[in-house]
Amino acid sequence: APSGTHSESKTTNESIEKDSEEGVSTQVVCKYVVSTRKDLLDPLDYESRLYESGLKALQGTVVPKFHGHYKLKGTWENNPDLKFACILLEDCGDVIPYEGFVDLDLKDR
Repeated sequence: APSGTHSESKTTNESIEKDSEEGVSTQVVCKYVVSTRKDLLDPLDYESRLYESGLKALQGTVVPKFHGHYKLKGTWENNPDLKFACILLEDCGDVIPYEGFVDLDLKDR
């Protein structure tokens, strides 16, 4: 396929350190998508809106603290249509494997 016509998306969690405004370093998880297709970035937009609205009061206790939603567009010379979006969340420990998650009782999910 000619350059720029192939769409690829990758969503992953990466634990990184974020310096806060108070000068304290915090472990965060970066959930990101890189794609030429906007529809593959939409789930991060939706998740961001949830954290900024209905989940706001639960952050840091029931759900991770939300540290922001970031987007970059057209920053790659070889493919200006490539878009990057990420959300930063509080790192709450080990990832629960999908297989382990579905084995949990409904009340524990």
